[in-house]
Amino acid sequence: MTFRFLTSFLLEPISYLLLFGALLLCLVRINQELKYKVLIITLGLIFFVVAYIIFEDSDQNTHLYSLVYLLTGTGWGLYFRFLFLSKIKRVIALITVISNATYFLVVNHLLAPPLVFDSLGYVISSSGIILLIFIYFHQLLAHVKVESLSLDFDFWLVSSQLIYHLGAFGIFLTYNHFTTRYINKPFNSENQELLTYLWGVHNVLLFLAGLLTWVGALWIVYRRKSISS
Repeated sequence: MTFRFLTSFLLEPISYLLLFGALLLCLVRINQELKYKVLIITLGLIFFVVAYIIFEDSDQNTHLYSLVYLLTGTGWGLYFRFLFLSKIKRVIALITVISNATYFLVVNHLLAPPLVFDSLGYVISSSGIILLIFIYFHQLLAHVKVESLSLDFDFWLVSSQLIYHLGAFGIFLTYNHFTTRYINKPFNSENQELLTYLWGVHNVLLFLAGLLTWVGALWIVYRRKSISS
C-alpha cells in the first residue's frame, strides 16, 4: 500500500468512520439529542457510499460522489436547523438544504448527469455549511453561557467542520478548474495526478476534523467524570 493510495483513497472512508465514532461517543456519553442522531445516520450513509466507490473501483461512480455532497448538505443543514435558536436562522438552514437538494435533482435528473466529478455541487454544499457555521458563531456571541466552551460538544464539532470546509472549499473550486481542463483536452496523466493529490489534501483535512471532534468528545467525557468523582 502506497502513501498516495492511503491519503487519496483509503483516508476518506477512515475519516468518515472517525467522525461517526466521535458522534456515537457523544450520543452514548454526552448528549442524546436528535441533531446528533441525524448526523450519525448521515455519516454512516456517507461512509458506506465512499467505501463502495473505493472498493468497487468503477469508472462510472460520478453519481455516487454526487450523492455524497447531497447527504453532506442535507445532514449538516438539518443539524444546524436543530442547533439554531431563532426562527430566521432555522429558515436559512432549511434554505441551504433545499438549495443543495434542488441542484442535485436538476443536474442528475432534469439535465444530463455530469461525466466527471461534480465539483460545483460540492462548492454549493460546502459554501452553505460555511454560512451556517458563521451563523452559529454569531449565535454563540449573542448568547454567552456560563459554562466553558470547551465543555460544549457543538463548539468542538462546528470548529472541526470550519477547518475542514474552509480548506475543502478552495479544493473544490480548484477541482472545478482542473476537471474542466480534463474534459476539454486530450487525456493528460499530469492533470489526473494533480486531481488525485488534491483529493488527498481534502482527505487529510477531513481526517483532522475527525481527530479534533474526538479530542473534544474525550475531553468532555474526562471533565464530567472528574467533576462527578
